[in-house]
Amino acid sequence: MAALTDAELTDRVEEILEDGSNAIFTAASISSQLQDDLKTVSFYKPWEIRQTLFARDGSRELSLSTIDNLIDIDEVEYPIDRDPRAFRSFEENHQMLIMDIRAKPSATIQQKDILLTTGTENQVLTGTVTFTANSTAVTGSGTAFSTELQVGYYISPTSLTAWYRVASITDDTNLVLAEVVKTNDGGADTGTYYWFRPVYLYCNKNHYVEKTQTDLAGAIDLVAGYAKDSWMVHVDALGTGTMPRDMLFTIAGVDGVYRITDDATIGSSEADIFFDPPLKGVAADNSVVTFYASSLDKELESVLPDYTAAKVALNWVGDTRTTQDNVRTILDTTNTELDKVGARLTNAVAHITSGAGEITDKRAAAITELDLANQMIDDSETDLDAATSLINTVTIGDNPVGKRINSAMARLSNSRAEINLARGYLVPHSTGLAYSNLAARELQAANGYISEGTSYINEAMARLRTSTLQLTHLQNWANRKLEATLQTLRRMSSPKQKTYGYSRD
Repeated sequence: MAALTDAELTDRVEEILEDGSNAIFTAASISSQLQDDLKTVSFYKPWEIRQTLFARDGSRELSLSTIDNLIDIDEVEYPIDRDPRAFRSFEENHQMLIMDIRAKPSATIQQKDILLTTGTENQVLTGTVTFTANSTAVTGSGTAFSTELQVGYYISPTSLTAWYRVASITDDTNLVLAEVVKTNDGGADTGTYYWFRPVYLYCNKNHYVEKTQTDLAGAIDLVAGYAKDSWMVHVDALGTGTMPRDMLFTIAGVDGVYRITDDATIGSSEADIFFDPPLKGVAADNSVVTFYASSLDKELESVLPDYTAAKVALNWVGDTRTTQDNVRTILDTTNTELDKVGARLTNAVAHITSGAGEITDKRAAAITELDLANQMIDDSETDLDAATSLINTVTIGDNPVGKRINSAMARLSNSRAEINLARGYLVPHSTGLAYSNLAARELQAANGYISEGTSYINEAMARLRTSTLQLTHLQNWANRKLEATLQTLRRMSSPKQKTYGYSRD
């Protein structure tokens, strides 16, 4: 079995895409796509694994809710380990599997082989078990619930009045039942029976590639070691976090590959690992435990990066085309708006030019009128001078008329000065006209910049067209890569075979 991690597979994808520095494709997006693609490659070459469920007392049905990433079930074996094997026909109904058997499993006292002898003995739990009437809680003293029992087992007090299915195991001295204990079964019991009837399901499942757990080694932590057929081991020298359900592992010196059946939370670098199948040999203290980063074999390890690279490229092409379309729309809109601004600037220049012309005309007219006013003032002064000379010939008192005429002449003289000042404001090189001409030149320059900006937009559009061609080349490459990978997966795929003619006995 192969053992490349998610990070190592992601690196392979980056090599195929020639983007080791993640300039275009991020490692996170590649890893996410790789996890999605596991389902696709699993459809062609699934993870084939035997999973153990436990029959329910008085029922032909098995719940499939505890099986993660299940694609389908090839075979059901019940009872197990017969020669020849007892495969059964079955039906699936949502999360339930119904075995086609005549007799329903029935909990009863069952026996186990005594180690190193040819004899047998009844399966009885170690220690004293205390049942609590009308409760699901069960406690123990000197018991070993974690190693002797599993979820799905049944236990019964010595009286054999009822069999209770184990729903969860807290530790060696505490467990929870799936139903409350009957009133008459309450109390301590030193000969508690346990019963289980395993059913093997040969499953096709989606492969896994572990993303978060990178510490993939530990060691058995029990001085006495663990006996053959144990379902749990305590492992130390781990990292942090969780060893997830379905992760595979091996134990040095013990045959077989084992699958974790429940998430194992690591505390102080240690964890209890529950697994399936049971140990095929004795696991000695300090034996190295090696966890597998994935369930992929060598073939799939070589194909999956190619498939993911093609999918990542196609997704990127699609996203980039969408972005290009958005940019193209924005550039078109910008070009339209620049045309509008240019038209407004042209109108503004025209208005300024018209205004300047009108100012020139009005200025000329004002100067003409001022010239006429000056002439009139000159005439008035002449008339006043004449009047003064006549009035002064006759002395009447202190000559008040003469004074008023002189005052009027002085005012007319002042008016001439004001008129001349006004004429100065209207000369051809007035400041207002100069500013108008300057504004017109600035607006014309702005219009030139707009034209230059439009040329840049046109260049950007041309480059977009070029990049579209490059995207098409990448898309064609990705499509060819994808099709080649799918052909490889089809060659790996085994034909599906179902047999429903098994005996019901």
